[in-house]
Amino acid sequence: MTPKKMTSKKPHLFRAFYDWILENKMTPYVLVDTEKKGVCVPQDHIEDNTITLDITPIAIKNLVISQDGIQFQARFTVGVITHIQIPINAIIKLYSSEKPEENIHFDMEDDDGDGGEEGNQSGSDDDGNDDHTPPPKQPIKGPPHLRIVK
Repeated sequence: MTPKKMTSKKPHLFRAFYDWILENKMTPYVLVDTEKKGVCVPQDHIEDNTITLDITPIAIKNLVISQDGIQFQARFTVGVITHIQIPINAIIKLYSSEKPEENIHFDMEDDDGDGGEEGNQSGSDDDGNDDHTPPPKQPIKGPPHLRIVK
C-alpha cells in the first residue's frame, strides 16, 4: 500500500508555538519572506525582502491559521486597517521578543506540503534513502539506565 501524501506540519507547529509564546506572556513575532508568492503585507515596512510583524492579540484582529497560511488584520498607520496574508511557505521564523533564542525556524526548502521541519531540529533525511524504508534498527547495548526519582 502506498502511503498517502501528508499535509504540512508547519501550520500545526506555528499554532502550537504561537500559543506557547502567549501562554508564557511573551510577545510573538513572525519573520516573513516577502518574495514568496501570495504574501500581502505593507510594502513600506519591508527590509531586505523580509518583514517582521508583531502578532500579539492586542496588535492584530481576526487571526486565522490554516493549512495554507496565516491571515489577520492590523493597523500600520493611524486608523487604516490592513489585511495581512502570509502563505505558510513564506514564514521564516516565529519567535518571542523577550527570548529570541526560543524560536521555531521553518525550513525554506520544504514548500510542497510534505510536512516541513523545524529548522532548529535535524529533520532531513540525508542518507540517500529515497524509497521511504525505515533505517535498520541499532542494537541495544547493555541494560537501560533508569532510576527512581522521589
